[in-house]
Amino acid sequence: MAAAKFKNQNTTKVFLFFLMFSSLLWVLTKFSKQYSSNVNVHLAYQNLPENTLLSNAPKSISVNYLANGFEFIYYRIKPPTVELNLNKYYNDEANNVLIDRQALEIEISRDLDREVLLSNASIKQLEVELDHIANKEVPILIDAELELQNGFRQVDTIQIEPTKVIVSAPSQVLDSIDYIYTEKWVARNINKNQVKKLKLKTPKFEKTFLDLDAITATIQVAEYTQKNLKIPITLINKPDNITLMLIPEEISLMVDVDIDRFNEISEEDFEVVCDYTKRNEEDGILYAKLKTSSEHAYNVKLSEVEIDYLIFK
Repeated sequence: MAAAKFKNQNTTKVFLFFLMFSSLLWVLTKFSKQYSSNVNVHLAYQNLPENTLLSNAPKSISVNYLANGFEFIYYRIKPPTVELNLNKYYNDEANNVLIDRQALEIEISRDLDREVLLSNASIKQLEVELDHIANKEVPILIDAELELQNGFRQVDTIQIEPTKVIVSAPSQVLDSIDYIYTEKWVARNINKNQVKKLKLKTPKFEKTFLDLDAITATIQVAEYTQKNLKIPITLINKPDNITLMLIPEEISLMVDVDIDRFNEISEEDFEVVCDYTKRNEEDGILYAKLKTSSEHAYNVKLSEVEIDYLIFK
């Protein structure tokens, strides 16, 4: 009984072996034969003409050629890629590259090492559209949100270096670009000079490039204080036959001045005048006006503007 069971098991194993062997022979025989079939070929574009970029180009094309079954299975899993040299077919100043059907078949046949035919008989030529790249120099604008500590002021505008950037883009895009912004610079409680490297924001247009990535921004600050000065009022355009007294005869000025220039500013740097011809005769008022000021003083404020006067006859 045991011997019969062992014999049946051996018979089954032999049968399965020959079944697998014959199946393998069939597969090898079947897939070793040559077949004619369609395969999608990916297109890669090389050597673009100078100052151009791809605008619109087919990414793949279907071709028919003879190959064995194994090759077709491989290309179904991993479609072949063919490189096309666009400079070879480019005419100067054209907006596209045209590759006729015959030349395209030759290019693909060379890469695949076999003769191919384009599957779509209606395709007479391959058209690759190009964008011509132009350059323009535009100013750089800084995007800054800065707050100085109390008692400090910004001496000058924020200085940047360089101040301009060259933008490269398709002509129709370039026409809409008038300036380039930096990334935002945020700083609080500034009490000393600042130097900051800021990246530039590339416009959100396709195929747009800048010739530099960042600029250097500098802000100069100075500590200041207030200074009070008493300035005599000068009366101008008064007729010689009139005797007039101003009330008051001098006026207080409050100015902001950098601490390191505090002692450089004096009363002699300022002149306050009242013009007799511009008086308010009905109310008996003259108007004080700052005529001369120190170049180192800022935020100059007069303690009063309306000045009373008395005329003696």
